[in-house]
Amino acid sequence: EQDNIETCVTSLLSQDYPNLEVIAINDRSRDRTPDILRGITSQNGVAFKALHVSQLREGWFGKNNAMREGVEHATGEWLCFTDADCRQISNRTISMAVRYALEHHIDFLETQLDLVDKLGLQLYSQGHMGKPGKAED
Repeated sequence: EQDNIETCVTSLLSQDYPNLEVIAINDRSRDRTPDILRGITSQNGVAFKALHVSQLREGWFGKNNAMREGVEHATGEWLCFTDADCRQISNRTISMAVRYALEHHIDFLETQLDLVDKLGLQLYSQGHMGKPGKAED
C-alpha cells in the first residue's frame, strides 16, 4: 500500500465536491503507510484524517472492519469507498457521481472505472458510493 496511498489520498483531496471529508484507514500496515498518512494534511478546504487500526474487533475481518471504522468516524451524508491502489483522474469524480445519484433518485451507486497505471496500461477498478443506512436494491 505504501507505493499507492499518497497518490490515492491526494487525488481525493483535490476533488471539487463541497464539504468533502477524506478518511484514510490504515488497516494494520507493516510498511511506511502510517508515516505517509501522517505526512498528508488537509488541502483545498477538504478535511483529512487518518485512522490507524492496530487490531481487529472480535467478529470483524480486514477490509470490512476498516470500512466500519471509516463509517463510525464519517460525518457526511454520502459515503464513498475506495482502495489505496485507486486514484481519481478527475477532480470532479465525486461531484459528478453525487449529481448523477441525486438526478436519478438513487441511494447507492457502484462505479466501474478505467484506471491507467504508471506505464500507461489500463487497469480495472471498482468503487461504491451510497448514503449511510440505505440498503442497495
